[in-house]
Amino acid sequence: MVPPLLHHVTVNTGHVALHELNLMHSVGASEFLPLLEQRSGEIPGMPGFAFALTEADHCCQFILAHQGVEIITCGLAWGAGTGESLWRWLGDYYDYAVPGIPQWRTDCPSTPPPLPWLGAVLTANLKLISHGQARLLGAVERDLALAVIHRSLTRN
Repeated sequence: MVPPLLHHVTVNTGHVALHELNLMHSVGASEFLPLLEQRSGEIPGMPGFAFALTEADHCCQFILAHQGVEIITCGLAWGAGTGESLWRWLGDYYDYAVPGIPQWRTDCPSTPPPLPWLGAVLTANLKLISHGQARLLGAVERDLALAVIHRSLTRN
């Protein structure tokens, strides 16, 4: 049983949002469901934006890109398995990808938030898109995470 709230952490800023794990409340998540088997594709309603994901046991990593350039990398964990190692990898990736942006330098906690969690690392390439597009990607992160968790729980 997965707890009813998703902890959505922007690693760069330390901002945390909580989202209900109810696919019925998210039209965007429903739009991702048929795309998940392909593991990559265009983000619905956002021409020029794409996603690519890799899954493991109760966790996944996905990238959101614009015109083929990585904008955001996310880690998602929703059950027992490799969530802690994924969190450590996300922290290491953050240290690698964002070393020179002082206003984005927060300390990534050594332990992940409670399950289920979604961690997002914003890359310096974020400056290549508009502020409005960047704001929309937060909802895309959430919707893709909800779709992946929903598919995992209903697969069997």
